[in-house]
Amino acid sequence: MSGVFPRGVKLEAIEALLRQAEDKELVNTADVCHQLVKPLTEQRKCAYIDTLDASVVGAATCFISHAWRYDLADSVDVMRQVEAEQPGTLFWFDLVVNNQHDASARPFEWWCSTFQKSIEKIGKVVLVLAPWDKPIPLTRSWCLFEIMSSLNASHVAFEIRMPTHQQEAFVRGLRKSSKSALGALLGVKTEDSEAFSEDDRNNIFGAVEASIGFHQLNSLVNDQMRAWFLEQGIKGVELVEKSGENLSEDTEFAALTWHLGIMLTRDFGEHDKALKYFEKALVIQRKALGED
Repeated sequence: MSGVFPRGVKLEAIEALLRQAEDKELVNTADVCHQLVKPLTEQRKCAYIDTLDASVVGAATCFISHAWRYDLADSVDVMRQVEAEQPGTLFWFDLVVNNQHDASARPFEWWCSTFQKSIEKIGKVVLVLAPWDKPIPLTRSWCLFEIMSSLNASHVAFEIRMPTHQQEAFVRGLRKSSKSALGALLGVKTEDSEAFSEDDRNNIFGAVEASIGFHQLNSLVNDQMRAWFLEQGIKGVELVEKSGENLSEDTEFAALTWHLGIMLTRDFGEHDKALKYFEKALVIQRKALGED
């Protein structure tokens, strides 16, 4: 994150790296780092971004927060979503932008101050969420630290996005049990999160306690997840309705719309919006089960 303006790269450069990884049958981000990025930059001991043509490098406009256990393809999928909506986005993606030969040598205080300043300059953070029913970022200390910093930063837009195949699984899961699906995403306890380095974990915990504390951070994360779940649930209902399926007696779909109505009233006070989903559920239930 060095320099006055954090550097980012165009999607095409990251897609090219993904193709190289796929040629070598490398899947998760950590393996791509150690078995591809580091060997490619070994001679110069530089960041991967420093090997790229200047035409694909510029001031970053979107920070990608992700877990290194993810398949690289999942993070790229999310970047494609962002690019489709905002062509020309320049992504700050640590695998590419950070010098992987000396990243661990940086003191924690450097990462803290540099990260905060950088995301405020970038102005947008996108959290890659997967798998949808047990998101890895909510168990990783660094990811939770990035979430905390993003939510506390000035004038920074924070988004949560899923890879496409996870969006599809999310809708299927909602139709089976929207209540248990929500339960899988809430109840985050940041103090239970882990890190590859115990020192990193201790430093992050110290930073949390010195700023807003675990209770407030848990509330922030859970509120963010609840709002995101509702947004995705509404989109899920729209997708199912557009699918052309016969929903007239689909009690799973009725349960989904009913739970969305409950969330709108209980958690957001949106009674008028909730009424639409309650009515959808009642129409289906009456046809499937009868008036009694």
